[in-house]
Parts: sequence; C-alpha cells; structure tokens
Amino acid sequence: MGWTVDNPETPQEKITAIHHLARDEEVTASVTTEFLKRPQVAAKVSPENKVRVVEEFTRDETVAASAATSLLRRPAVAFKAMSDDTARLQANHAQVERSRQARDHFEDISPVAPAVRHIDRTVEFLDLVTACHSFVAAVGRAVPGLRDRTPGEKSARSCTRTPRRSGRHWT
Repeated sequence: MGWTVDNPETPQEKITAIHHLARDEEVTASVTTEFLKRPQVAAKVSPENKVRVVEEFTRDETVAASAATSLLRRPAVAFKAMSDDTARLQANHAQVERSRQARDHFEDISPVAPAVRHIDRTVEFLDLVTACHSFVAAVGRAVPGLRDRTPGEKSARSCTRTPRRSGRHWT
C-alpha cells in the first residue's frame, strides 16, 4: 500500500507504524489496554479526551453501571456528580424505583407481608388522627383570639358552610 519504515525514528514515523499495526482489532485492544495502565501516558491525555474514552468504554450498560458504582464510592466524585441537577434527579429516580421494586418483591414472597400491610394501614390511620388532632388544637388556640370580633356576613357564611361541605366531600 504505502511506504513504511522498518525502524521508525521520528515521532511521525512512530505514529504511522502504530497506526499500521493497529489495523488488527486484537492488537489495538491489547495495546490500548497496556497504554491505559501507564500513568505517565494517561497524564498526557487531555481531560476532554479522557471523558470521551470513558464514555466510549462505558457504552455497555453493565460496564457503565460497574464504573459508575466504583466512581460514586469516591466522596468527592459523588459530591460533584450530585451537583448536576439531571444526574441527581436520575439517581433519586433510580433510588425510588429500586425501593419500589424491593417493596413489591417483599410483598410477593414474604409470608409476613399481610401483617406489614395491616401495620401500614394502622400507621396511615394514626397519621390521619394526628392531623385531625393538630387541626382541633390549632382551632382551639385561634378561637379565643376571635371572641371579641364580629365577622362580616360573608365571613360568617363561609365559616358555617365551607368546613362542613369540604369535610363531607373529603370523607
């Protein structure tokens, strides 16, 4: 095809020789792996190209998940990653989805799932009772301050109709 040098000496001759050898995919993969093991070589690669290489090597979901997991174990990396709104949203979404899947799996296979559902309903009922109690307590604190005031006709009608109507619709 073209002219090649048997013993490359100049940087351009060396680059040409490497490109000639790199036509074979197995050779390229092996050489790339060896280059990436050398810190002095990696130090000469620009940050933009490092990002591009990482993105290229993580196209496979399994590899990407493994790399992301390893990187997020580094506190400084996790902090910087979570400062990106989209990354934080995706991480939160994944966490919620993982929690939902674990809950569904538990409910499907666990013999104690019915008891846990019963406890959850009891807790929800207690939350409702607590909210009602808080409402009654707040009204009990507010009403004494209104004793000497006379509401207007519109306010009086609103106070007598609205709570009953909204309470009826709510229940």
